[in-house]
Amino acid sequence: MAGAAILAARAALRSGVGMVKLVVSHESLPAVQEAEPHALAAVWPDTDKAFEHDVKSWADAVVIGPGLGRQTPSEEVLERALRCWTGPTLLDADAITLFEGRVSALSDRLGARPALLTPHAAEFGRLAGRTVDSVLAERFDVGREMSIALRATVLLKGTPTVISSADGQRLVSATGTPALATAGSGDVLSGIAGTLLAQLGDPFIAGAIGAWVHGRAAERVPSTPEGSVRGIALDDVVAELRDAWRFDERPTRYPVLAELPSLGGAR
Repeated sequence: MAGAAILAARAALRSGVGMVKLVVSHESLPAVQEAEPHALAAVWPDTDKAFEHDVKSWADAVVIGPGLGRQTPSEEVLERALRCWTGPTLLDADAITLFEGRVSALSDRLGARPALLTPHAAEFGRLAGRTVDSVLAERFDVGREMSIALRATVLLKGTPTVISSADGQRLVSATGTPALATAGSGDVLSGIAGTLLAQLGDPFIAGAIGAWVHGRAAERVPSTPEGSVRGIALDDVVAELRDAWRFDERPTRYPVLAELPSLGGAR
């Protein structure tokens, strides 16, 4: 599913990442190279030496899951990545589902690395062996239980999004619009949070800021006069990421009627 990896890369590039490499299946390589020429690309490593060359030798963080699939080759590349890479890691989508019902096994694979999981309710339910309804009914608590079991940060996507750390802290992000219910929205979040994880090394802070900025970018997308989100695509959300990081927007100060934007570092 090359589109998921492309969305994650575009979001990372709009979030200030220094460099992105898309490591994808052989069949997906031409698609990602053509669709996102600003990112490097390589095929899934089939040996530990290849993983060392294509990933471990230069990466600051690894995002695994968007577009991964659930076939045997997908399992093999996931296992190799978790075995060969011990730095900051973000798991999303199929990288979580491939550990369905195996929380203890996932905990063993993650070890003591800085790790961030970003499941939606269904993915969380598969991992924990719970129904979606029960996850949603206890969304403020289930993430904390899972984060303690995994010794990792768990970002449970939804309305609101709840971020739980391994030491019991919780933060809630209520930004966003229904546009983020679109398939692929989680891949965008992976790109944002993966960038922050590489830069900060702290999965809890990376997850919290990532969730908030993801929602803020969606809120910045112009809607129709009636407030409808029909016609909004994820490309619109990604395009707003550049300005979603600005926090200097404020009401003008009386008696000033308007303020010009900053230019060249001065107002």
